[in-house]
Amino acid sequence: MPVRLVTGEFDPLIDATLDARVTVIPGTGHHPQLTHPAHVAAVAKANVPIC
Repeated sequence: MPVRLVTGEFDPLIDATLDARVTVIPGTGHHPQLTHPAHVAAVAKANVPIC
């Protein structure tokens, strides 16, 4: 199952060598879903296939 990580630009827990699809939200830290919810929702909607 494909996985997409959504992370903040300044999140100290994300390793740049991850073998995964990663979307980085600029100007955010560890909790982009709290500080930039519309941006996170847009990323999620853009990456969910319609069945």
